[in-house]
Amino acid sequence: MERQKRSWLTRRDKVELFEQIRRELEFGVGTIAGVSRKLGVHRRMVRIRRCWSPSPLRPMVDNGYERQFTYVYGAVSPIEGELDWKISPPMNTARMNQFLAQVSQAHPDEFMVMVVDGASSHRGQELEIPENIRLHRLPGYCPELNPQEHIWDELREKEFPNRVFDSMQGVVSQLEAGLPRMAENTQALRSLTAWPWIVSLNLKEN
Repeated sequence: MERQKRSWLTRRDKVELFEQIRRELEFGVGTIAGVSRKLGVHRRMVRIRRCWSPSPLRPMVDNGYERQFTYVYGAVSPIEGELDWKISPPMNTARMNQFLAQVSQAHPDEFMVMVVDGASSHRGQELEIPENIRLHRLPGYCPELNPQEHIWDELREKEFPNRVFDSMQGVVSQLEAGLPRMAENTQALRSLTAWPWIVSLNLKEN
């Protein structure tokens, strides 16, 4: 298993990064409104977790691997607990443009700072950024600064535990059912993503 690289940011670096985001918020009325990242799902990879079984039986779960992927673009508003998402089999600049337009149109009266990682579709030359969105790119290997990571973890934990699908369409169907359920639970989304530094930035702006 590949070991995840650790963040090289110091505490001072993080404070400076948060201050940069706070200054970007001054360009418009609103709050930090989104973080964005892709989600890759193996067709047959399951999330193993504990479960009950009659004694003395031991539970068994099928598991297998096929290198097929689909992706989800997502943006969460930690303060309001609102989730925007778009399922996208390919991940490219054109699909990122569609997602940015979708988020912009869904929140026309808000100014949003969307935190993104370094994926190529987040920084392509043909990227079209709406007027009410500003992208803020995180340094490499800093997932702890991206609240959206908790959304993906929750999605896998709640919607894909101990599951094996016969086809990629089964994965897509599960995403189409699970993502709206997540979006409806605004309280849970706030609990997952409204980190103290995000709340602090919004309080300063208000």
